[in-house]
Amino acid sequence: MSAIIVQRHNEYVNSNRSYRIFIDGVEAGKIGNGETKNYAVAAGSHKVMAKIDWCGSEEIEVDVKEGESVTVALSGFRFSKWLTPLGSGIIALHFFLDITLGFSYLIFLVIPVFLGLIYLLTIGRNKYLRLRCSF
Repeated sequence: MSAIIVQRHNEYVNSNRSYRIFIDGVEAGKIGNGETKNYAVAAGSHKVMAKIDWCGSEEIEVDVKEGESVTVALSGFRFSKWLTPLGSGIIALHFFLDITLGFSYLIFLVIPVFLGLIYLLTIGRNKYLRLRCSF
């Protein structure tokens, strides 16, 4: 029997949440942080995508040969591991400089981080998760 293997990376963002896996438009199951799951499929071409709430990944097409398996890597958006610490660091630095030197303009550096998150949660919601075939 052929299979699609989904490997979810271990990440901080959404670590307590499961992603839903869809194969050919049907929910095949859920995958937790750092897990690897096998989904039995018939040989041929299949469309795979992942979702979390209203956000998800772009749909990718995988070709599975008879008796073989295809591995798909699943992760959050590209800069997810840097976005939260960067935003928090800028805010902390802002308060430090505001209290010690009276410099209160650093807070404007948070705006691009905030706009990036707004984009991922609205227009780019189907790019919030990333699926890539592992060869």
